[in-house]
Amino acid sequence: MSSLEETQALGHADFWDERYAKADGEKPTHEWFRAFDALEPFFAKHLFRGRGSERKDKKVLHLGSGDSTIPYDLLERGYTNQICIDFSTAVVDLMKSRHTDKPEVDWKVGDVRNMTDVDTQSVDVLRVLKDNSVFLYATYREPRFIKPIINRENEWDLEMEIMGGGDSFEYFGFILKKHNSATSV
Repeated sequence: MSSLEETQALGHADFWDERYAKADGEKPTHEWFRAFDALEPFFAKHLFRGRGSERKDKKVLHLGSGDSTIPYDLLERGYTNQICIDFSTAVVDLMKSRHTDKPEVDWKVGDVRNMTDVDTQSVDVLRVLKDNSVFLYATYREPRFIKPIINRENEWDLEMEIMGGGDSFEYFGFILKKHNSATSV
């Protein structure tokens, strides 16, 4: 398989179902992007204390969560209302069985490109986000490619931070605060 074919395969649930079917069920296969420790300063600034005092009752939606440990790192910090969505049935089943003792993290099969199973304004992206809530997006993709895709000036404010670097590649944190529907143009 060429690297282009491999990259394209990442966008299909069957690729991930096959990968997660081979997992031992006990430990994560990998952390897709960054481990919690690397992202914690970004979370501290924008989730934990981002808009006043820390509110642990916020709903947290993890998109394309795979078998990430981040939901459980957040659970240890007291975030008890989390939804993880992934289009791999295998990983959702794996995570449900791995963490039967942690019902505060709800695992659902769904495609983040078409979240019909998530109610409008039900979570703390644009359609499902509550008014005045924040979407945090961490990626290695260059801002010049991502900003044109996610920038919706009349619907949310967009900020960006450079994270990482040093002994690893740079990655970027996008902070998107949804406007109040009543005041959006």
